[in-house]
Amino acid sequence: AVTQLTLSSLAEHHEVLEEYTEGIGKFIGMPHSVLYCSLQDPAIPSPPGYNTNKTVSVWGTGGRIELTTSKFMAMQQAFRPDWYQCMADGDSISEGASKKRVRKSVDRSLTFLDECLRIQQVSPALKTTEVVGVIEGGDILEERKRSARETSK
Repeated sequence: AVTQLTLSSLAEHHEVLEEYTEGIGKFIGMPHSVLYCSLQDPAIPSPPGYNTNKTVSVWGTGGRIELTTSKFMAMQQAFRPDWYQCMADGDSISEGASKKRVRKSVDRSLTFLDECLRIQQVSPALKTTEVVGVIEGGDILEERKRSARETSK
């Protein structure tokens, strides 16, 4: 069975799992389940306009949490999922996003992917973990193609 964990619901509790050191699967009593960690909860829309060149925002029960790539990857190292969705700027899916905003979203997401992969390569805790690159580009075909092409490299 595959179990989806959402970073938005877990981000406020990652320190507990950093101390536990055996990963979230064993912590929640599901050591043999395949664990997937998504950035956002797909059932809850995230408000647009809170991502920057250095951070992506997720929304926990206590409100907004800004994640840098190092903080995001520290959480992945603590959770030790089987696979995780890479950090990405998903604001380009907002209706009416300009071409400039969509391009910025793709550029940021590609930068986040490169940084996350760099950290993952040197992390013993993530040596068997797979990463899912996020394709951005909103409703602009050429940006979606660029995002897909660069993400797949």
